[in-house]
Amino acid sequence: MLIKQLKKIIDMINIIIFNALFREMRTKKINKFSIFSANFVNDLQNTIYFMKNAVDEKDEYKGYSKLLQSIDNSIDESERQFGIKSVCKKGCFYCCKEKIAITDDEWKYIRQAIIKLDNKEKKKIRKCAINSVNLLSMNNLQFDFNLKYDYDRFNKFDEKSYNKEYFKLNLICPLLSDDNACLIYKSRPLTCIMYRNYGLTIDCKYNNGFNTYNFQEYSIWGDYFLQLKNKKAEKIKLLVNWIYDEKL
Repeated sequence: MLIKQLKKIIDMINIIIFNALFREMRTKKINKFSIFSANFVNDLQNTIYFMKNAVDEKDEYKGYSKLLQSIDNSIDESERQFGIKSVCKKGCFYCCKEKIAITDDEWKYIRQAIIKLDNKEKKKIRKCAINSVNLLSMNNLQFDFNLKYDYDRFNKFDEKSYNKEYFKLNLICPLLSDDNACLIYKSRPLTCIMYRNYGLTIDCKYNNGFNTYNFQEYSIWGDYFLQLKNKKAEKIKLLVNWIYDEKL
């Protein structure tokens, strides 16, 4: 017990030192990197280059997996060109406690991946989703919009405040395995692939997402792919609600 407490104290000292000495410098670098990254994504030639395998894939499920790999590759390429590296690794699950909202189009692909899991895993996923939905309902933290009819309400939604309250509930994504790995990693939600930490690994361990960065501009590619393969998205709600509502 004493050893664990000492390790925690050492970790917190490391975080304080890093934030005191390097956070401002790292933040400036990440801000410049985000501009570079956005320009990289918005460049038509880069989009065509990275999206080609996903768009050309006849199997829509495989195409979605290739889309995620394309985005991963493009972020990696941006990191190499700018000289910055994420500290994200398997087993770290800070971002898995965040709100995960997906559209009906995206759910189509994620659903296929969940269905392929064994019954024992699906049962655990279902149970976790039910518990999360019930807790969210008790705290009046529903997130369910029809983009066709609720667009104005969705546009005015205070997402920052919502995310803060959501995180306080300490809900874990139902797709997280016992060893803290994603059960459908190759078909995970777009919002998950866009989230990276450029600070310290222990930032996430102690829920200090100070140096995290969300590559929102990469959603352009996701929207582009989904519209090519399917209809335009109409609904957006939490992953746990999709699982709960479809009784997976």
